Amino acid sequence: MNERELGHYTSLIDLLREHSGWSFCVTLADRSNFDVSAACGDRYVANERIAAQSVAASMSPDAQAVVLADEYSTPDSVRFEEDVRWCCQSQL
Repeated sequence: MNERELGHYTSLIDLLREHSGWSFCVTLADRSNFDVSAACGDRYVANERIAAQSVAASMSPDAQAVVLADEYSTPDSVRFEEDVRWCCQSQL
């Protein structure tokens, strides 16, 4: 995330905070502490697992979630949105 992107995210959060019933969860992965990509053997699988675990852990079974993720170029075989959705639904 850079300074320009931070402004966009901050504006969105400020807008949504004006409405009751919203909560936020942020997950930052520090690769210098533990490289999940190396542990998973694939950076795309690692990103999916981090996202799914974070979303599922922050939700109650009757909640709805919106996930904002940085746009990241992926091969056509990577189904980030579908895989994260499936993992979250499975865990909940």
